[in-house]
Amino acid sequence: LKELRAVDQAEMALRAPRMQTALARLAAIAKPVAVALDGVTLGGGCEIALCADRRFASPRLSIGLPEVAVGVIPGGGGTRRLARLVGHSLAKDLIFNATILDAEAALRIGLVDEVSDNPVTAAHDWLARLAVGPARALAAAKRSIDFLAESSDAGLAYETAALIEVFGTADRERGIDAFVAKRAPNFLGR
Repeated sequence: LKELRAVDQAEMALRAPRMQTALARLAAIAKPVAVALDGVTLGGGCEIALCADRRFASPRLSIGLPEVAVGVIPGGGGTRRLARLVGHSLAKDLIFNATILDAEAALRIGLVDEVSDNPVTAAHDWLARLAVGPARALAAAKRSIDFLAESSDAGLAYETAALIEVFGTADRERGIDAFVAKRAPNFLGR
């Protein structure tokens, strides 16, 4: 966030589409993708995790999309992917309240798929079982499931436009400044 203090709306207009493209490419990898999560996984880290097919977490996990707390929104597909994973109403509640979940809470709502003392081993074991399977059938199944869930890129384009919009607000400046200064923000609503 310290870096984002210097990013204005025009700069975000350049960055946001590149960020969306990079994460869309990660989500579109034809092979099954698993992530092992340990420790703090907030904002962009959570958005990367949302691109995976399975998420394995350690009990030490803290995960969420807290961007609204500093006057912006998740801009790497987080609004759409979280809603698809946990449902629209819960995604709204989590994002609106900048909720940070522990591993067990994330497991209960389906944000992570398994909690393990060794998430790297758990992810590896899941992938190893699939590695001996029919690669083309797995890729086709993944494409079919994702196609039904995504249906169009309009939602991601809308999220990008909304992120660029909020980067032009006074609340974004106040929110990021307050975060860096480790104090509560005083938003103005503009």
